[in-house]
Amino acid sequence: VFNVKSLNQTRSYERKTLKDSLLEFRDEYNAKQANPDFDAGIKTGYSVLDEVTGGLRPGEMVIIGGESNSGKSMLLMNMAVQIWMQKNTVDLEKDFTPGYNILYFSLEMPFKPCRNRVYARLSGTPSKLIRDAKLRKGDGKKLTNTLKFIGNYPNTFEIVDIPRGATVEQVEIMFEEAAANYRPDIIVLDYLGLMEDDSDEDDWLKLGKIAGKFHEML
Repeated sequence: VFNVKSLNQTRSYERKTLKDSLLEFRDEYNAKQANPDFDAGIKTGYSVLDEVTGGLRPGEMVIIGGESNSGKSMLLMNMAVQIWMQKNTVDLEKDFTPGYNILYFSLEMPFKPCRNRVYARLSGTPSKLIRDAKLRKGDGKKLTNTLKFIGNYPNTFEIVDIPRGATVEQVEIMFEEAAANYRPDIIVLDYLGLMEDDSDEDDWLKLGKIAGKFHEML
């Protein structure tokens, strides 16, 4: 893996002159005019973000930043769930429309609270009541429908609880393990500031280096 990575870091991903790419551009533009869904990015479910970015695309890295306790983890979780679900709802038992596979790395929250947060988001019920098994009858039915949906839905949402101080190289190995079983369309990492790098640089420089390594992994 490290040998392949070193080769990837020095090669050009694509190289063309503008003249050489003219026909390709015309074909892509005409195809997009005929079908707005042609070459569309992956929608996050947040209309403003999707309008600005056109959706997430292969090889892109998006960093969500904010003050402590500003809701970054909740936003990431909501985005991950909405990307996984797309236009499907928990009431469906079959005839699902296309969704996406999610590989979710959690450095801050252990597996069970993270899983319960997903269940709460899908069922629209409080995660604390799910944790304590104190849902009322109506909410219990919502959770039952959610669990049934998860059992039938063909796309994967995998949560990987990893320790603080994990390195990009360790994350890459776990990604390769996941890719052997399914194709992750979106990788979510919560969060970058809890990862470790072997450099002795200041924190903000170290964070930039970790981000660069993670982007290269993609």
